Amino acid sequence: MIQCKNLSFGYRKQPVYETFNWELPLESGSIYGLLGPNGAGKTTLFRMLTGLIFQREGAISVLGFEPKKREESFYKKITYISEDLQCPDMSPLDYINICGPLYPNFSKELFHDLCEKFEIDAEKGFSHYSSGDLRKAWLCIVLSCQTEIVFLDEPSKGLDINAQAVLRKVLAQSADAGSRIILSTHHVREVEGLLDHVTIIDRGGKLRLNSSVTGLSEEFSLVHCLTKEQLPADALSYQRTTSGWTALMRQPAEEEEDISLELLFTGLCKKAEVPANE
Repeated sequence: MIQCKNLSFGYRKQPVYETFNWELPLESGSIYGLLGPNGAGKTTLFRMLTGLIFQREGAISVLGFEPKKREESFYKKITYISEDLQCPDMSPLDYINICGPLYPNFSKELFHDLCEKFEIDAEKGFSHYSSGDLRKAWLCIVLSCQTEIVFLDEPSKGLDINAQAVLRKVLAQSADAGSRIILSTHHVREVEGLLDHVTIIDRGGKLRLNSSVTGLSEEFSLVHCLTKEQLPADALSYQRTTSGWTALMRQPAEEEEDISLELLFTGLCKKAEVPANE
């Protein structure tokens, strides 16, 4: 379980979170999405959850630990890849030989398997990688540690289409092996169909949604229209489809249906207006 109670944090005079409350169940084998526009505070929240920065007020609990205490037993249970990546003066293979054994479930065999899938030369120095390969190298390192929680901040940044497809597969495999994957992104399309649970945070640290993906249809539903003139005026968001238009409504669906995360993201973080007639 992750819990944030009355959390407040800001940079100098700029508040990011004020009395923020959030609970996230951590079920083995699940992938959680922290979605929000740029500037919503996703990276700041990850840094607080991993003990890199401290909240001004309130309490944080991750797996029963207080991250700000920075206990060794806590760091054996989590790994984190930030959006901005580090370049140690060594190769990923050298790095994993030093740091891998610090994690109880580390697998060097898995590390080499991931390097093969991502087409990474593990003996090449970090500083010689492109930005995309640098991210892939860190993904190989972190996922091979097989920690209870894996925090990934914008994990697809800099990856080409093929690498993004590999990323989806290895994240699903890591979850199947028991890790809880928590990823943040504002590229919602890239995580469609991958997430088990979704949290949406808007600018100003406002919590807009916190729900299992299967439970979304208990609050939202889709309306399909042939023309844009038929779009409901109170639609949260809408998108053009090959057969017309689809609108997202804040009302329970008559039966369970797949709710588009892109429509949710747009509807909860942006004000929808029915488009004018052309």
